[in-house]
Amino acid sequence: AGDGTFAREHAASAGKSTSRSGAATRTALPFRGDAARAPYARRVSFGEFWPHYLWAHSDPRTRALHVCGTLCGTALVLAGIASRKPWLAAAGLAAGLMPAWLSHALIERNAPETFRAPIASVCADFAMTWHVLRGTIDEQYAALR
Repeated sequence: AGDGTFAREHAASAGKSTSRSGAATRTALPFRGDAARAPYARRVSFGEFWPHYLWAHSDPRTRALHVCGTLCGTALVLAGIASRKPWLAAAGLAAGLMPAWLSHALIERNAPETFRAPIASVCADFAMTWHVLRGTIDEQYAALR
């Protein structure tokens, strides 16, 4: 089901729409209404989740904050584990999540997927970071069109 159906259905349920080609269009939606969404009714594959994730991170500023948070958060979590300092690992989680959540609230005006699909969301954070660092993120967006 990599035909974009999940992305279209999910975007519609979040107050957004996509064309049949998968191109996203924005509608005015306050952040609070989007944040109260329930978990997915069924488990989604990463292939189904990735297009929605990319759409939800369409602003380059959001991606930049996510990448900074992912890199800093990962470094702090690993340092906390290596030094056996739980507080440092906890600081790493906060350093990773806060820039991401703030970018969704203030830039994208949508809700992060952290609680709806936590594993897929973390995997997508690392995948996006990898693509941004490699300079291939634009190819991922081009593939959605």
